[in-house]
Amino acid sequence: MTKKTDVIVIDNFLTPTYSTVLYNDAKQYLQYAYIEKTSKPDHAGRDYDAGITDENTYDAGQFVCPVFDHEHPLGALKFDSYSLFLKPLIYTMMDKFPDYKLHSPMRIKINLLLKQELFPASHYNVAHVDNIHEDKWSLVYYLNDADGDTILFNEFKSDYPDNLTVFKKIQPKKNRLVLFNSSRYHASSNPRLNSERLVINTVMDTYK
Repeated sequence: MTKKTDVIVIDNFLTPTYSTVLYNDAKQYLQYAYIEKTSKPDHAGRDYDAGITDENTYDAGQFVCPVFDHEHPLGALKFDSYSLFLKPLIYTMMDKFPDYKLHSPMRIKINLLLKQELFPASHYNVAHVDNIHEDKWSLVYYLNDADGDTILFNEFKSDYPDNLTVFKKIQPKKNRLVLFNSSRYHASSNPRLNSERLVINTVMDTYK
């Protein structure tokens, strides 16, 4: 039986060739927009991702390539052709986690964080949730080896926390995927040693 506290990490998630092509595309082919903050209310009015900050928060913004967003006011698909190329990734997610009844993506975006060597080792970006509903699941796929952990916190949106406590840190590793509940607070962190950190961030709906 699945629980909202579940966190699953799988290495070697995709075939080596597909994994490498995804990384090369993200580096050379896709277009990114600079977002001043890694998490803030967006154009769709979803203020649930406004985030929580504390003494460890150092946010330099990020570069984002939006691929699919079913709540986007201008339409779901932003990059029609590349959304099709990501379908094998989405189907593999569904196959690998049958107990979670993953149905369809609600959002797919590729995030690029650049090296911030002056940030302290304990830093992270704005802690946030991807969705307020506990029947949604976030899947982060790492495109390259890097420092710049993903920080998962113990708290969920339903806790309405004032402070956050660290549950787990996950290091980016090429072809690694992590699944966690979309209502769990989490944060990215910038690399301090590697030049960039690239991930595909997907929020999945589930069968009722």
